Amino acid sequence: DAGDHPPITPVKMATMSQCEGEAPWMLYCAICRNFLASVSPDAAFEEAEMTIEYRGLSFAASSSRCVLRGWADIGERDVSDEGPVDFAAYAEGQLRQHTATLPVVSVQLSEHETQPPGHLSESELLALMDRHGIGTDASMAQHVSKVQQRKYVTLDERTRQMAPSALGLALAHGYAMVDLGLLLPSVRARIENECSNIAKGR
Repeated sequence: DAGDHPPITPVKMATMSQCEGEAPWMLYCAICRNFLASVSPDAAFEEAEMTIEYRGLSFAASSSRCVLRGWADIGERDVSDEGPVDFAAYAEGQLRQHTATLPVVSVQLSEHETQPPGHLSESELLALMDRHGIGTDASMAQHVSKVQQRKYVTLDERTRQMAPSALGLALAHGYAMVDLGLLLPSVRARIENECSNIAKGR
């Protein structure tokens, strides 16, 4: 409970026909899953990190494996493995020490190009809005929905990532020509904070 409204919880069992459409039914199912996940057992992960020193060079790698899905089964959350090698499986005996001498089996040199970061997903955008103090739990989802409705972004249904459209880029470019500061998240956060202070009589 963030204080802006009571937590949303299901109050009765429903069917798709009672929800009067596929979209309301999906929302109802999401609310039910979120509620049941909140009272389900914890999920557990086994994580390991390895740092290797070789001829003056330092290499670091990590891995994460879900060993107990817990609430993730009900919440239908993605808990995919992180890292191609499960270092925790090798962390036995001498490897559990702070230092250990290991033989170098082979050395390979490969060439790659840096890749641009992916577009923000809906959940990542919501997390950034929360970090910068933009909106409330009740209004942030509406902001995300509006940029989609106004065609400022296009949504990838598979990844839930939002790519800026030509209209969205033109709007941002127009703001930048007026004042580059208008594109900063701090501007919106400051406006909302000042409006909140006015509402509180400060």
